Amino acid sequence: MSTYEIQLLLTSDVHGFVYPTLYGEDQNVPLGLAKLATRIAEKRAERPTLLIDNGDLIQGSPLTYYHATFHSEKPSPMIELANMLNYDAAVLGNHEFNYGMDYLTKAMDAANFQYLTASILDEKNEPLRTPYIVQEIGSVRVAILGLTTQYIPVWENPDHIKGLTFRSALETAKEWVPYIRQHENIDCLVVAYHGGFETDLETGEVLETTGENEGYALATEVPGIDVLLTGHQHRQLAQRIGDVSIVQPGSKGQMLGQVIVQVTKDDAGEMTGIQHFPTLVPIEETTSPNVDLLDHLAPLDEKLQTWLDQPLGTIDGNLQYQDAFEARLQKHPYVEWINAVQMEATDTNISCTSIFQNGPGGLPSEVTMRDIITNYIFPNTLVVLQLTGRDIREAIEQSASYFTLNEAGEPTVSEAFLYPKEEPYNYDMWDGVEFVADLRKPVGERVTMLTHQGVPVKDDALYDVVMNNYRATGAGHFDMFKEAKRLADPQVDMTEVLADYFLRHPNVTPTFTKNYTFLY
Repeated sequence: MSTYEIQLLLTSDVHGFVYPTLYGEDQNVPLGLAKLATRIAEKRAERPTLLIDNGDLIQGSPLTYYHATFHSEKPSPMIELANMLNYDAAVLGNHEFNYGMDYLTKAMDAANFQYLTASILDEKNEPLRTPYIVQEIGSVRVAILGLTTQYIPVWENPDHIKGLTFRSALETAKEWVPYIRQHENIDCLVVAYHGGFETDLETGEVLETTGENEGYALATEVPGIDVLLTGHQHRQLAQRIGDVSIVQPGSKGQMLGQVIVQVTKDDAGEMTGIQHFPTLVPIEETTSPNVDLLDHLAPLDEKLQTWLDQPLGTIDGNLQYQDAFEARLQKHPYVEWINAVQMEATDTNISCTSIFQNGPGGLPSEVTMRDIITNYIFPNTLVVLQLTGRDIREAIEQSASYFTLNEAGEPTVSEAFLYPKEEPYNYDMWDGVEFVADLRKPVGERVTMLTHQGVPVKDDALYDVVMNNYRATGAGHFDMFKEAKRLADPQVDMTEVLADYFLRHPNVTPTFTKNYTFLY
């Protein structure tokens, strides 16, 4: 009898962050692929290793936005770095499609590793790339099946995914896992899934039924999976669901996922047992970044830094907030300004927008591209929908569900927006309408007053409303938007819209209209 030990190392949702910075003042934040690379090298020295990326690698940072906007003729720099790190396989995340199919195809073609796309089908109804690979390492044969959340058509620009079909990860796994077990002589079957969990992992209570996340069903309904590598929800998980080891390593390179696999074989080489142990390896301020990666990116980063610090305009007043929760509850001039930009860009008079992150934010008195991109972090465009008054009321009710009251009767964030994933971006603030919502009332019955230009909003009346393209799909439980008529769909990135606003208005004087009130 012999026991062989290997390890799986996982990165996921790196979102284009390489340098240990969030592009503000601090240049040594415990995150980024360069620091991950150091941990990867340390772990590789310990035992035979397979390195896998679980999606959302090539989009999400000022670096990747700048490259896609100004240097898209070249393959993604994230792929170049992944090649330097000798990844063994990767799956596509939902944000891989944000820059369009031409950009993504160029990135995948430049990779020295396989992209695994079992659940993404092309026009011929075949997997877009390889569905799975089998590798033998340390005398252990490992199969890796690649799956991606089926929810991409809900969010993505249709032109970016034309001709593609996104299947349920669960249904795809039910077909491929037994096939691999039957046709490949493997010791360990790994599913790399860009998706998360739809249930409470402790109780099994169902938390969502959209199909966006199917991780729990994969672990409990598909026999034959040993290890389930996950992502998308940006959670930090390392545990077991039954006999399946699961890992999810957060986002932006804050953690490295690790699963140690031990396989026992008899003298004839037949496997007699398998064990696996999931854990997370943290990245710290003291972790040194990989110098080779930083040197490789230095020319592009130099251009990026110059571009980020270009002055765009000035603010005569305050567009900065310290507490995102209070800005959501009470509204803030920054929110009003974003809505004003959206309305001017689309010639509408009703708008909704979100503060995407928690913590402080907003624009300083001297505004640069760095300020815009670090606040508006998603590659959104604008959409004008024709909504009924009932749609608007229901949308405000959905946003009002962001709040709940604690034992002292004070507003706090509802658990539905915190677990299984924090979703501050799914709370919208409105301009162009006035409303009162009573947080003491049941969810769905909180809006007690709703007017537009001083006139009560009628359920069957029609209104033109501008919002970002993500929300316009109905994402974030805004189902009332899904079937709404699209009146305009300008394909211009919001960061460009915001920068162009300063070309027309180089000096901005903030305004503040208290158009909504929450009672509690």
